[in-house]
Amino acid sequence: VQRGVDVVRGWGPAAAHAASTFLAPGRRGMDRMEDFTALERLEGGTLLFGVFDGHGGPEVSRHCSLNLKRSFLAAASGLGPDGSPGDALQGALQMLEVQVMKMKDVTCGTTALVGCLVGGDLVSCA
Repeated sequence: VQRGVDVVRGWGPAAAHAASTFLAPGRRGMDRMEDFTALERLEGGTLLFGVFDGHGGPEVSRHCSLNLKRSFLAAASGLGPDGSPGDALQGALQMLEVQVMKMKDVTCGTTALVGCLVGGDLVSCA
């Protein structure tokens, strides 16, 4: 699994107030939708988001979208004082990966892009 963290400064706090999600079905139609999103406001004004592009079925992308917040908070709570939001994002993806590997009879997967707005900075992890 390839992972990386980027930080883009200067988005400003207004960006967090304008956030929303939208999904549109592809050629196969809404009954075959495999993609899910997550958008969560956390304490302190941090905005956590994820886009999960399902492959071969919806189970993994749905699981990741529903468990991103819990995994992010668990990863953040395990960081020391030098931990960053990027570290928490990477930890959350690692936790989600472990959870998915334990799922029974799942033959699908997902590509994930997760990020958070912290103050005026956009932190993303793919």
